[in-house]
Amino acid sequence: MFFKTYSLAIKFLLSLLVIFAQSCSLPIFEPPPEEVAPQAKLDFEPKCLNNVLPVMSGFMNGTAEPSQIDSTWKCFSNGLELFYKKVKGTNNGVYSSDELAKFFEDYFFDGLVLSPTLRVEIMKIKQLIVGGDINSLTKQELKDLIRYSDVARQASLDVLPYMSVISINWKMDKKLDVSEQINKFNLAQNGFNKFVTVMAGQIKKNEKGYKISDLIVLLKEMGNLYGKNWTLLEQIQKYLPLVEKIKKTLIGGQAQDVGGQEWESFSMLLSGGYLQYLRYYYFIKNVPSEFAKYDMVFLFDSLDSLFSYLSETLSKKPNKELTSLELKESLESLVTIFPELRFSPKLAEQVLKVKKWILGGKDTSIASNEFERGRDKLKLLSTLSDKLYQYSDIYFLTWVTAYPLSSQEQEQLAKAALDLEQLGQEMGGIFESEYDLENLYVLFDEISLSVNLELKERSALNQFKQKLPFIIEALQIAAGKSSPVLNKKDWHTALKFFSGAFADYLHYFYRFQKAATWRLGTQEHDLMFKKLSNRLSQLIDNSQGKLSFIQINKLIDAAYFSQLIDMGSFGPEELKKSVTLLLEKVLWPIENHKKKIPVQGLEMAHVRKLNEIWGDFKSINDWILSLNPQDLTPKKIKVSLGQISSKTLKAELSDLWVKPSYILKSDTSGLLVFDQGKKAKFAFVDLQNQNIWRALLRPIMQVYSLNQDCCQMTENQVTRLYKDATPIFESMGLLNPKDIDFAKNRFLEANLFLPSSNGDSLLNFTEAIQIAQYMWSGVLRHAAFSSSLRSECPIKTDKKAKVYVDKECWAKKNKEHLSTVLLEMPNAYRVYSKLDDISFLPVIFSVLKATGWKDKGPWVSEDDYSLVPHLLQYIEAIMFRFDHDNDNQLNTVEAMEAYPVFRATLKKFAPKGVDGESFLRGGYSYLLVNKKLPSGILETIEFLDWQSKEDEWEINLSRIGFSEVLSAIADIMSSGSKKDGKPDEDESEEDPQEDPEKEAQSF
Repeated sequence: MFFKTYSLAIKFLLSLLVIFAQSCSLPIFEPPPEEVAPQAKLDFEPKCLNNVLPVMSGFMNGTAEPSQIDSTWKCFSNGLELFYKKVKGTNNGVYSSDELAKFFEDYFFDGLVLSPTLRVEIMKIKQLIVGGDINSLTKQELKDLIRYSDVARQASLDVLPYMSVISINWKMDKKLDVSEQINKFNLAQNGFNKFVTVMAGQIKKNEKGYKISDLIVLLKEMGNLYGKNWTLLEQIQKYLPLVEKIKKTLIGGQAQDVGGQEWESFSMLLSGGYLQYLRYYYFIKNVPSEFAKYDMVFLFDSLDSLFSYLSETLSKKPNKELTSLELKESLESLVTIFPELRFSPKLAEQVLKVKKWILGGKDTSIASNEFERGRDKLKLLSTLSDKLYQYSDIYFLTWVTAYPLSSQEQEQLAKAALDLEQLGQEMGGIFESEYDLENLYVLFDEISLSVNLELKERSALNQFKQKLPFIIEALQIAAGKSSPVLNKKDWHTALKFFSGAFADYLHYFYRFQKAATWRLGTQEHDLMFKKLSNRLSQLIDNSQGKLSFIQINKLIDAAYFSQLIDMGSFGPEELKKSVTLLLEKVLWPIENHKKKIPVQGLEMAHVRKLNEIWGDFKSINDWILSLNPQDLTPKKIKVSLGQISSKTLKAELSDLWVKPSYILKSDTSGLLVFDQGKKAKFAFVDLQNQNIWRALLRPIMQVYSLNQDCCQMTENQVTRLYKDATPIFESMGLLNPKDIDFAKNRFLEANLFLPSSNGDSLLNFTEAIQIAQYMWSGVLRHAAFSSSLRSECPIKTDKKAKVYVDKECWAKKNKEHLSTVLLEMPNAYRVYSKLDDISFLPVIFSVLKATGWKDKGPWVSEDDYSLVPHLLQYIEAIMFRFDHDNDNQLNTVEAMEAYPVFRATLKKFAPKGVDGESFLRGGYSYLLVNKKLPSGILETIEFLDWQSKEDEWEINLSRIGFSEVLSAIADIMSSGSKKDGKPDEDESEEDPQEDPEKEAQSF
């Protein structure tokens, strides 16, 4: 993309070798005819000028022999000498153009006749070279012409070795290094500049003007003389309007005329422009693959030469600057000459704005000295580029290395990161003035409209443009600005931040991301966290102490708009709510909550809270890893807890790892593992997973309980947390917006089904960690089964994107995919897998009913069936906790051991005034045996007798029976909700297939 833009600049500055054609009248870029050496003889009939064209074509291509060039110029010089000696002239040594033409026609041309028009044009060239009158030639002028031809002969011989480079017939030599390639071109450039200077030197002395369009007339007449259609003529005609426009723009004066004092500037303008084109052609557009890795070297060298050329050219202009109007006019000329370009007037304005941003000055013109300043910028950029190249494989994320890095590799990475940060700071010195980032939209639009980009380049441009909203917002935030206009100091601040942030990302990419498992230790994590903490602090400092919610929200919107974030249904509004909840609640210190200090954005208090959370997490994780594998039992862990100095942490970990009725095991993904004996031991992953949840939940419970020491919440506090988080979880598809009892149900489950559940009216810290683990594990089980379910069963989606699956198919697929549904639950798998298909259906439907589902049609919503894995885990948890003899049955003793856990819940749903201990124990046992509570007079009378005969209770509750109990409890809770005046969600919800008309409306 940059190279294409550079090409436009080159085209804007040159017109292919007009001065050379003007001085020598040579065909450019034509294939050379068969070369015939001129026969220069000092007699009256040499006819040597008949064959000048083949020799000059060879000269242009760099293929002519020095002897051919030498003899051709001598032929011309000898002709002039013969004329001087033999022709006296009719007017006392003053010759007319007709006399000179007649002499050359008779003695140096073979049948060629110079037309009157050609004679006039030749005399104009004569006047440029030696002065005098346009209609005559004096003896002194004739001597000067002879002397000039000798000078031109030597200049042509001097430049001949470089003509292959000048005529685009050179190829880089693979045997030479980069500096030698550039040096060879520089020699050719110097040789060509010397040649042009010599050839145009005499013209400069005479200070005679020339109408540029007369060159067209001259070439037409010469073509007629030799009977040839000149490609050069077509090229000059094509480029003439541009040459005239550039001449006026960069030199001044009249566009159509070259003034007597403008020749030096004009010749250097065209020859220098052509040399810039050659640099582009050789070192950018057509770099051989062997030298592609030096593209930045070639680029900076070419740009430096271009800036030098522009500076020198503009310095010869009277006002030494290029105005906005002149730039626009030049662009318009380019459009007429290069139809593939479509420059609009706005592009000139944007180019000048960028010029002011980088080179300083005004945004209405470009001054000569600003290009010299640009050369200094290029030197700095070249130095920075060399540094970038040194570690380019690291910076471009292509560094090939193993994990973990060796000490030498770590040093190399650290050095690369440090250099990158320094580069960012030095880059701040590139910019000279403020720049409105919003201008980037217009600039890229104008480039896209002006340049005929290839598909790949257009795609890259569009991708970059798509990310502009995020880039602009990020630069503003990094600079601590609320406006997109950044000044020089702002750029230094922003680039310093971003270079440091990317340096941190390099550490993440090479030392953190590639780790096989973070559970090997927290050294890399600690390094990354400290870097993150430092960058957040730097960002807050740049923003005068806080990053406002307005800035954060604008950045989130820009990230989504730029498609840098794609989280499905979790859109920008949900992310904003999540960030707001995090900053206003979770990470806002307790003392600030108590003092009701408002949160205004991201502040240092949040960073300090993060550091506190991380410090606790790291200290516990380090302690875990210090244990010996054989010491990972509750008994030995209790002893080891003495190493922890914090009483609060010690108490939390004791409640989590020592007191529960069984060890909560999980794999690296967080999936719970229900496969352990009575002598089971913790693994490191089990402790670390729980430490993660502990670190995440502790600040949440602190805030909602307003208790620094945590660590218990009431049902009302849990409900308030649920209400705050509901919009977020709804967008993630984790909550049914109609499920008004979600928080209450999870609170209940935490008090009933977990290793530490005690049935009280509080959610303690250990219960909170365990319910989070159970919920996460249930989500993983559902996700694993749901992917196959959707491809194997009829699926319906309503207008609210709610998913329904065919009920019967769902039940059958549960049986077919039982190993997935019951992954890491071997005891449950053995029980359910023994059931035949017919027997399995009522069992799985009873579990489904326990979720609160009402059987009203052939479809079941994902909101309901996604809870089935959770219920299966709870059943397993009860069996795990109380089935002491491992016979897959809860006998009377085992079942009644669980009664204290369920007592408070039973009392909550008992009739008012009838909640004595005998009644509650009897109701509990009656429910476990009969899978229902007594109803009607007869069952009530039976129950009165039942509750008084505890020694006759015979409870044998299997997993299947327990699913029926849970189903009955769901009915009881639903009935209780109705009595409390709460709507039953499922009764008001229409099944999408009950009525064909309703189905058509729903789907």
